[in-house]
Amino acid sequence: MAATLVSALRWWARTRGDDAAWILEDDTVSFRTAQDWTSRIGEDLVARGVQPGDRVGVLGGNSLEWAAAALGVLKAGGVVVPLNPRLVGPELHKILSTAGATAVIHEPAFEPVLKEVVGLGLELQTIALDAVA
Repeated sequence: MAATLVSALRWWARTRGDDAAWILEDDTVSFRTAQDWTSRIGEDLVARGVQPGDRVGVLGGNSLEWAAAALGVLKAGGVVVPLNPRLVGPELHKILSTAGATAVIHEPAFEPVLKEVVGLGLELQTIALDAVA
């Protein structure tokens, strides 16, 4: 039995790689593709300086990319801080500062609100989801 989400995905990719792991509307991602995709994201985050134990926000709507980003954070050794896309700058600032987040992966549409968060005094690396996904 797998001990973590990361090890479970690795096991499913190895044993049932072509089976559907994620389905969202008309899009399907196999276990093998999910394993490769999330590994690339994790490696990219490590290259950007994310270290084990770092808190990393994930900001976006329900999407396959959001799921891949969250698992990529785990593969980098980080802690996922899921963020509600309906929150405004001061609310996101409060959550991210309380969590001690060092980075946020986000859909490009959230760049303005994250600039506001940084403008409120939070030192934060912002990473567009399309840059890692």
